[in-house]
Amino acid sequence: MVLLIESDSELASVIQMILVDGGLDVVKSSLETYFDDVHKYAPDVVMVDEWRAGSTICRASKKNPATQNIPVILTSTQDNLRQIARKCQADDVLAKPFEIDDLQSKVLRCAEAHAKALLN
Repeated sequence: MVLLIESDSELASVIQMILVDGGLDVVKSSLETYFDDVHKYAPDVVMVDEWRAGSTICRASKKNPATQNIPVILTSTQDNLRQIARKCQADDVLAKPFEIDDLQSKVLRCAEAHAKALLN
């Protein structure tokens, strides 16, 4: 399951449709409800837009023992996305605009890694 926080509601709906078509469950969240939602849904992946305080959410998630092992994919149009991701310990990045195949492969790779880690 993917917990999605995206500043553009239309793009969030498109991302949700693409991932659902790929066989994943997606729950849209927000900055205000993220911490409740991450505990409620126990996602395999968190995908968060840097515009919506993505690095802040990522940093807090990685410091919290209950959420630190959930992969976080940081998305943005910013040129320095990789640098931001390193600072907040994001597991991957997805630069906007992105290709559908990149979206699906990055989310699936992170979800599979998380599932594998839970089994160990």
